[in-house]
Amino acid sequence: RYRGDVEPIDRVGGHIPGAVSAPTTANVAEDGRYLPAGELAGRFTALGAGKSGEPVGVYCGSGVSGAHEVLALELA
Repeated sequence: RYRGDVEPIDRVGGHIPGAVSAPTTANVAEDGRYLPAGELAGRFTALGAGKSGEPVGVYCGSGVSGAHEVLALELA
């Protein structure tokens, strides 16, 4: 980017069809710490994460929010 090279990134942003939005900000309390494990588990269950033993995929534009979400899932 800084050298003028073309980056192989998606030209159009958006959601993967069938994906469920789980905003990362909902994983943390007002003090900025992760919610307790039980609350995280309830949140992800309500979103349908892992239903019927299906694997859960996480993504975002750069990987930063995705990594945060993976840790929240692990804590849950």
